[in-house]
Amino acid sequence: MKKNLLFVLLIASVSVSAQTTHVISWFMGVSSAQASKTVNAGDTVKWTWDDSAPHTVTSIAGGAETFNSGQLTGSNQEYSRVFNVVGATNYRCSIHAMMQGTITTQQVMGTGELIAPDFVFSPNPVTDILTINSKSV
Repeated sequence: MKKNLLFVLLIASVSVSAQTTHVISWFMGVSSAQASKTVNAGDTVKWTWDDSAPHTVTSIAGGAETFNSGQLTGSNQEYSRVFNVVGATNYRCSIHAMMQGTITTQQVMGTGELIAPDFVFSPNPVTDILTINSKSV
């Protein structure tokens, strides 16, 4: 019985871990510092076009990941990517080479907050079917 409850708590704690979306404003004149982020594996980076010029978000060979947004034109365009491979990836706009940055992906070593839900289970002892209820999840 205890083994089953521990398994359920493990599954619940894994599902609690959340990914983060990091937003980068992508426009003529963006600095490398503004366009660079350090993210956890599994996080999303979203570039938003903040001018009307055509731009791309294109990885530079030799990085941890490879991606290419294709050419997008117009304010409020977006390109998103989930980063899973640990390491650094340099990227740029293939149209405006001065627009560049680095996404550094790091391995998640733990969670910032762990919540132990208030579980109620029945029957106890269980024979075939275990019912689990929680006030929060």
